[in-house]
Amino acid sequence: MTGIASSPVLLVLAFTGAYWNATVVIHEVSEHIIAKPVKMNAALHNQSLSIEKLRETSSRLIDSFNATYLVLPYEPDMNITFYGVVNSHNPLNSEYGSLVTFDKNSGDVTFSQDIRKTDTLTVTLDSFRKLHFGYFAGLTSKIMWCILGLSPVFLSITGFYLYWQRNRRKRNARKKRKVANNFALNT
Repeated sequence: MTGIASSPVLLVLAFTGAYWNATVVIHEVSEHIIAKPVKMNAALHNQSLSIEKLRETSSRLIDSFNATYLVLPYEPDMNITFYGVVNSHNPLNSEYGSLVTFDKNSGDVTFSQDIRKTDTLTVTLDSFRKLHFGYFAGLTSKIMWCILGLSPVFLSITGFYLYWQRNRRKRNARKKRKVANNFALNT
């Protein structure tokens, strides 16, 4: 019964985790193994840019945008990106769903994405974060995800116990048959 009850949560955990792992592996293989790695000696962005001014600009570009995460370039082809949260009726929109990207040299806006105005695929992929970690309904969903996520541990312990009991019964039955056979031969 535990396995049946926890299977939807475990499927969500498996699917979202597999998606993230696959995207990271594909990126690492294509950018760092197939393509020739680039040696970095200098700063990857203009050091005179004001990060605070860029954050203020991002808040003006998207209505109710609150920056929650900043990514500075750590690879040569990256720009400065602010990820953030916006007021939304969708409980599965993450705090990283909307973003504003600035050119790393000039500070000009190169891209912005309001999760409320994007396509279904982007909204679905953004929902993976809250679905994977189970924090879409507050403490209740966190507790449910924790308990149901630990069900494989419970199932492995109970499975081992049942296996051990079955083997113990088989050994005891074998011993009883042997004693009975010895008794029958001696009489």
